[in-house]
Amino acid sequence: MQYNQPYGVSDPNAPYLNGNPATGQAGSIPPAASIEYPQREIVALINKNGITPANSDLTQLAQSVQQQKPNYGVDAGTANAYQVTLDPAPTAYRDGLTVRMLVTHSPTGPSVLNVNALGPKPIKKRSGKDIQAGEFWAGDVIELVYDGSVFFVIGANAVSMLSASLDYYVATTGSDTLNDGLTPGTPFATVQHAINVTMSFNLNGYQVTIHVANGVYNGQISLPLMNGSGAVKITGNPGSPGSVQFTHNLGTTILCAGPGYWLEGCKISCTAGNPAVGDNGNCLWSHGNNGGITVNNIEWGVAAYGQIVATDGGTVGLTGSHTISGSATYHFWCQVNSLIILNPVTRPTWNIPAPVSFSGAFCYTSMLGVWVNPMGTTTGYGNVTGKKYQADMNSTIVTAQGVNHFPGNVAGATSTGGQYM
Repeated sequence: MQYNQPYGVSDPNAPYLNGNPATGQAGSIPPAASIEYPQREIVALINKNGITPANSDLTQLAQSVQQQKPNYGVDAGTANAYQVTLDPAPTAYRDGLTVRMLVTHSPTGPSVLNVNALGPKPIKKRSGKDIQAGEFWAGDVIELVYDGSVFFVIGANAVSMLSASLDYYVATTGSDTLNDGLTPGTPFATVQHAINVTMSFNLNGYQVTIHVANGVYNGQISLPLMNGSGAVKITGNPGSPGSVQFTHNLGTTILCAGPGYWLEGCKISCTAGNPAVGDNGNCLWSHGNNGGITVNNIEWGVAAYGQIVATDGGTVGLTGSHTISGSATYHFWCQVNSLIILNPVTRPTWNIPAPVSFSGAFCYTSMLGVWVNPMGTTTGYGNVTGKKYQADMNSTIVTAQGVNHFPGNVAGATSTGGQYM
């Protein structure tokens, strides 16, 4: 509906004037359209909202605005390709177009919406992330707003509920901006991005497996507290761990602050610490009461400080076969109510193929830290230079294998309540 100027006036924006008999001013003549068309528009809105127009109720326009049924539609498409028909039909996609849709198909991945056959447009959630399985369900009513290029699900949290286990892929040839990481042909470029995407889900009891292709990956990998219960497995090349290398030159390479992580089939190195944030520079550091990670078939490269570290309540579990190819201050470092525990059934093994040195000790515990269960076979036992162990300040090392269990050319020691058993 357009503005209808007074009858007989050529200016399309001319105002209406009141008549004034005292001055001889004639009043504007309203054309029929100026009276009929606004009523038609109002009555149409009332009708489209399923309300029968009646002069006995002068709140029907307000009720219609409140209800907004013209923005509501039932999905008539398929999973990931949604379609709605609005009444009245929009003639084009315009910024701010709002659609309330009754979902009839749960999504399984990135999705589009086609409104009145105007063409499919991507559906996104907060931060521009694609829709994933479990984002919403058949039977839900969701609100979407068009921003000029995509429909955003209003109120959609970045955290979605997983309904099945999920796999992501990482490769040095991948992209964190162009790829979805869901297939080996569309991998992410970094493990950290795969972790960040994983954190957009509530794991809901399921597992996310991150498959890492052969290559060298530089930069810290931070493993935060997960959303919901579940597990995250990072798997490289268990048969050839050195083919997948993680390294960092400013602080710990893999920093774990959440439980439920599994890491296998990679080589980890750390060339320098980051004193500004109290990070001595470790290959793997499980830190804090929530930190919990199990490692399997790892090659431990050079470390500025510790290769396997648990502090402040963190836990590291070890299983499988391990290789030490680099020197460090400590191979094991456990302190402040933390735990390093070896699988007591299969007893992980170590291979030390060339000389390495540990300037502090091969195994160091302090301040109620606990290292427990014996190592399996150690090949290259004589290639280690340094103290075998050091237990201080009421910490405990439990091997039940005697004082020469750990490799090294200097006898182990205890002090200030530390125990070696």
